[in-house]
Amino acid sequence: MSRHAFLRQLAEELREVYKEKRESMVPKHNEEEQSQDKRKASKRHQCQLRMCKRNNTTEKCEICFKYVCGKCTKTVEKKFYCKKCTL
Repeated sequence: MSRHAFLRQLAEELREVYKEKRESMVPKHNEEEQSQDKRKASKRHQCQLRMCKRNNTTEKCEICFKYVCGKCTKTVEKKFYCKKCTL
């Protein structure tokens, strides 16, 4: 086996070991956490229902995905729904 072929084979083996370790280190998120990440905004926005006096919020409705403040929200099992969607 030539030196070049040996180094290529060694690189392939090390790359496979690196890939396996890296995949095992990636944290697994369940669907509920992912949906909360999508729903939760980092920046505060004005309530889009206008049933209040333009309150700021970071929460979104689970159905229509509009920003809703505490006055325009109905909370069910730690999920936020706007009052228009729950009618």
